[in-house]
Amino acid sequence: MNIHSATIEAFKNIAKCEFEARGNHIILRGMNGSGKTAILEALTMAFFGKKLLPEDPVMHGQESSKIVWNIGNNEKLIFTITIRVTADNFTLKVIQYGDNGQKMEIKSPAGFLEKIMFRDALDPQAFFSKSDKDQLQMLYTILPNLKEQLDQIDSDIINVKSVRSRVLSEKQAAEVDLSRVEYTPNLPEAEIDPADLVAELTRANEKNAELEDMQSDRQAAQDQLSGIAQKKTSIKKQIERQAEMIRQMQAQMKESENEFTSLSDTEKSIAEKIATIDKAIQDFKPVDTADIENRIASVKDTNQKIRDNLRRKELEKRVEDLSAEFSKGLKDIRDLEEKRIEVIKSAQMPIEGLTVGEGCLMFPDPVTGEIVRLNSLSTGQKWRVAVRILAAFLPENGMRVMIVKNVNDLDETNYNAMLAAADELGIQLVMHQTVFKSDNYQCEIVIEDKQ
Repeated sequence: MNIHSATIEAFKNIAKCEFEARGNHIILRGMNGSGKTAILEALTMAFFGKKLLPEDPVMHGQESSKIVWNIGNNEKLIFTITIRVTADNFTLKVIQYGDNGQKMEIKSPAGFLEKIMFRDALDPQAFFSKSDKDQLQMLYTILPNLKEQLDQIDSDIINVKSVRSRVLSEKQAAEVDLSRVEYTPNLPEAEIDPADLVAELTRANEKNAELEDMQSDRQAAQDQLSGIAQKKTSIKKQIERQAEMIRQMQAQMKESENEFTSLSDTEKSIAEKIATIDKAIQDFKPVDTADIENRIASVKDTNQKIRDNLRRKELEKRVEDLSAEFSKGLKDIRDLEEKRIEVIKSAQMPIEGLTVGEGCLMFPDPVTGEIVRLNSLSTGQKWRVAVRILAAFLPENGMRVMIVKNVNDLDETNYNAMLAAADELGIQLVMHQTVFKSDNYQCEIVIEDKQ
């Protein structure tokens, strides 16, 4: 729906104004103070109520103002808005027309009008005066799923960045620890137990004690051999003394001979034992306990070095794992950013090329083709895209009207591009054009046919 016709009486500096547009574009042209802004205020006040009533609305010298807007669809009249304003009263009345011409008064006219006109889409200039964040929030009102998806992706990116920050801190701390731990080569993997070294020393001492035992045994055998030699000498002398008594002492002599023979066998056995011991002593290789004793003395330092080696290996593995996790986080962020791009690409944007940046809307610069902040476009470039963007916010079966408050900002190319977009989308433009020099001080209303 759009503006079919209007009548404005005694409103601000307008005595009476009537025009018929039938959906075509309306240009309010004139010098400052000629009534252009008053007509726009009459329009916005009609749809958005008393809160937009300007100061001193009734024309001086008149008791009341009357404003009538006829709304239709091309040639068909659909409803009429009538406003009466006095010094202390404001009334709004909406009459709706049926297919057969019957009339019906709307019981809640203000609520009805708010439903068919989206205020934030009425004025492109006001749209571009919004912050990047507010423009983005407007887009999300028609694309709520996009906001939900992007919020989730942004939340995931924040979480991944938080994890990467933690991982980086842990990695740097591990690298500092690693730089402080010295590595000693040629050491065992596990710490040395001092008890094992003491046991080894005990076994070595026990082994070495065997030599002392053998030497003691040899000395005992040698002493025994000396005693036997002395005893043999004594017996031999006894034999010599008793030589003369041999016959008388046959039995005793025989016994002594047997004892002598036995002692000789024993002597031989002991001599063989001594020879065996001498050979064992000759072949014996004592264990050098000095190395074991040194190792026992240095086991504390050695074990510290072993612990340092183990700690270095742990830290090297920790740094390696954290580096891998940190790199994975970067890949996850890139994947999420790619997902964000795909989500935005798949969204049904109100105009081709419109996209979502970091907290703002973005659009290709018509000159360079570079994707830039929407608000960084030149004034003329903004108007070329504004109609297409805001048209998406207008109710499909509601008012398809926009106000261009300063058409002077547009050169011919951008002006024609704006009109073409409005015609394509079924938007009726009400345009404010200032004339800086003219002999005519009244507002001129130009109805420009759509293409």
